[in-house]
Parts: sequence; C-alpha cells; structure tokens
Amino acid sequence: MLRKFFATIFFMMIVSLTGCGGGGGGDSAVNRTINEPASGWTIMVWLDADNNLESAAMQDLNEMEYGLYLAGLGDSAVTDKVKIIVQVDRYGSASSPYTGDNWSDTRRYIIRPDSANITKWTSQRIDNDLGEINMGDAGNLRNFIDYCQEHFPAPNYALILWNHGGGLRKKSSSSSISGESGISSISSLSKAICWDDTNGDDALYTGEITDVLTDIHSVDFLGFDACLMGMLEVAYEYRPGVTGKFGADAISFSPANEQGDGWNYERILNRLKGSGTDTEGDVCYNADSLTANQFATLVAKEYADDDSTYSDDKQTQTAVDNTKVVALKTAFDAFAVACKNSKTELESVRGSGTSVSTMHYFNETDTGTPSLGILPEWISRPFFDLYDFAERMYNNNDIADTAATNLMTAINNFILYSYAGSS
Repeated sequence: MLRKFFATIFFMMIVSLTGCGGGGGGDSAVNRTINEPASGWTIMVWLDADNNLESAAMQDLNEMEYGLYLAGLGDSAVTDKVKIIVQVDRYGSASSPYTGDNWSDTRRYIIRPDSANITKWTSQRIDNDLGEINMGDAGNLRNFIDYCQEHFPAPNYALILWNHGGGLRKKSSSSSISGESGISSISSLSKAICWDDTNGDDALYTGEITDVLTDIHSVDFLGFDACLMGMLEVAYEYRPGVTGKFGADAISFSPANEQGDGWNYERILNRLKGSGTDTEGDVCYNADSLTANQFATLVAKEYADDDSTYSDDKQTQTAVDNTKVVALKTAFDAFAVACKNSKTELESVRGSGTSVSTMHYFNETDTGTPSLGILPEWISRPFFDLYDFAERMYNNNDIADTAATNLMTAINNFILYSYAGSS
C-alpha cells in the first residue's frame, strides 16, 4: 500500500530485556534509563505508527536490528560508533509478531543487533513509561531530541521523521479557496507529516517544527521517510546556519509517494560495515567518518536498489546538500522575476486539465469529492519538478534563458543523488 496521505516543486536500561525484546510488559518500577555515547552518529527515529502504517513501522524497526547486525559482521565496533534511538507510537489494533503482544502507548528503544530478520525485537526498551505521546506535536519531538542528545551524545546527529507525508502547509490556516464550490476551507488540505490518529489526527507542520525546535536541535542529516516531502520549500525551511533556528546540512526525501514500508533500513545500515562494498557494488563506510552528504546519498541509493520499489514505477528518492539551498532559492527567485511577464508561456509549459507535459507528482485526472471536502489533486498537491519546468521554459521563452540556465545549475549543485522509477 502506498503512503497516499496527501510531496512542491521538485523534488527519516539498566535491565536488559530478552525474549520479546521489551515489546510487552508493564514493569513501571524498572529504571530503564541508560547512557551510551556514540563515537560517530546518533540516529534519532521518530517512528509514528499511530495510524494505518503500524505494521510497516514494526517491520522497519526489525529491519534496523538486522541491518545493524549485518554492519557488525564487517565492523565489530559499529555499535560503539552508531546509536539508533527510536521513539515508536503504536495504534495497538492487534498483537504484533515483533513484540508478541498488543500495546498502544509510546515507547523508546535503543536498537540492538539481531541476527534474524523475521523474529521478535531484540532491542532494549529505554523509557520509563511515557504513556501515550502525541507524535504530531513538535514539543514532544523537541523533548525526544533533548533526551537523545543528553543520553546518547555524538559528534553527528541524524533525525528521521517516519509516517505519512504531504509537504508544505502552515500550522493553522482557515482561509477559503475562492471559486471552489463545496469546498469551504483550505484546512482540508493534507499537507504536513506524522499524523497521530489517537491524538485528534494532529500532525507536524513544516513551520511548526522550526517554531518549536532551535539551533541546538539541528542535525547533520534529516530524513523524511514519508510521501511527498521532496520540495524546495521544505528544504529551505530547514536551511542550516540560521541563528536560533533548527536546520539540517543534508536531507533525503521523496517528491512522489513512497511505498508503504518506506526505506529499507537493512540495506542502509549494512552500508556502515566499515569497508568493502555491498551487493550492488556501492562503497561501505566507517561510521566514524561518514559525512552528512554521504549519509543522505546512501539512503537514496539504497531506496533505488531495493527490489521492492520496482513494484511501483512511480517511486522516487532524492538526496540533497542542504548547505546549498539558499543559493538555489536565490536562483529560483531570479527565475521567477525573469518570468513575471510571461504568464502565457508559464501556463503553456505547466499544462492544464489532463494535458500536463511537465513532470508532476499528482494525478491530473483526479476530481476529488468537493461535497466531502476532498480536493482534486490539482489543488491539494500541484507539485511540479522544478528542473523540468526550468528546462521547458528555457526551450520556450528566450526572455528567461539566463535565469533558467542558472536555476538548472543551482539544482544540479544541490542534488547529490536522485532516483526515479520509469514513470
């Protein structure tokens, strides 16, 4: 099942638990707090499974265990170099084969290697009974990052936001959409990330994250393991180096829908086995020297190499050097100015109705259900590929040639690696 929640323009204890890996048990008297610094990376995974992707989240945590085991076959010190901390919130609709029981609250785990990729979790529970946490609240995300930085300090940090995705939207907006019969408010747009079903369908809005997080929460690598997040606007919101503001040096995200279980964490972590290559011939890294750009690139590359992505030829994944997003945004602004008097050419290149030649990430034939507040995708997700759009304007409008060329160059400088299926 694709993550079709509704990515704009172009474009993650003192007492050891055994048996079911800490999946069950209500041992509230146990102090599960531990402290383990990492010499390379602390990877923080915001695993929001409080929705219809619960089973995929359980599978992905299991992939992390097996991937860390595979990395350890090549580098016996990998668990000293990398700490993977997961906060997982379940929907709890059924017993999980990975935990052996049914629970619906929110828990934290440190990933421990597991030599079998289809068994119950072996990871160690490290929370002291959090209860139900709203994973759609940026304040709770901030608390998670604070916790990881305190107990698992590292030279480098990665944050992966896992759930449904839908791109850019303000935290709150109730402005009406003029001319749309039966559609009263823009609030019906599903643009955000990390919906929490049992907390009123709350979600993390793009600007909400930077409203609440600050520069002390900034990360080297930011991953969006979700649909429809690969946008210039999203990347620019998390530009690094702004005083007092959360940012990221590198990002991996998808302009289009992702498959239901998202990234292949087994393949990603296997690339941290210190040396040599993987089965595709891709170089493997020592986690102590892994750069943010390398991390982003290997995530996108392993998404491309995952055989299961081939079942849908509309899959995408893009890795970007976000230190270059300001230059890209400047080039885009200049392009917009150069095209300001070219409305006819812009609309011709963009397309309309069911005739849309520019690469796009929506179903142009979708009509929505206005009576239910479900917008047609032309309105809810009018997402176009920026490079393709600039190239077509270059070929159709002499006025914008220089600006379009500069924009395409800036995009190429920004993108580290890009994958797209045949469609």
